[in-house]
Amino acid sequence: REIKAVADATGKELQDVSRYAKKEELVPLKERCGELALQIEMQENIQMESATILSERVLACEDSLQRHDDFIKNDLQVRFEKIDDGLLAQKMDLEGLQITVKEINVRKASRTELSELERRVDAVAEIQKQDSATLEEAHSNLEKLQECIDMANDNKAQTQ
Repeated sequence: REIKAVADATGKELQDVSRYAKKEELVPLKERCGELALQIEMQENIQMESATILSERVLACEDSLQRHDDFIKNDLQVRFEKIDDGLLAQKMDLEGLQITVKEINVRKASRTELSELERRVDAVAEIQKQDSATLEEAHSNLEKLQECIDMANDNKAQTQ
């Protein structure tokens, strides 16, 4: 009857009433549509929460990267300059020792002079080893930092 009333109101001719669904048949479909709407709403909420969490993580990574960037720009160069100055001073000490060794080789040296020279050379070699280890550690840390920066940039690109 409702279908016939709609057909009459629109001025269209009702062709085959058996092709149209009855109201009783549409009730389960309407209920299913309601269930699907609730599921979609739940999924949208879950996605929003996930996006919020990911956004917070990206912000934390960006903050960390900014701190590392500040460290690299402000502190790292100063530290490298200090290490470089120390290495240069050690190199000069080593050159002075080499000159001293040549001079000693030219003349006959006493045991105390040789012992003192050996002690100074050992001390310089030890300091050189320590500085070399420090530089290797700094290089390793910079590689790790670059990997973190690359991963954060990838995450940022994926998030956007």
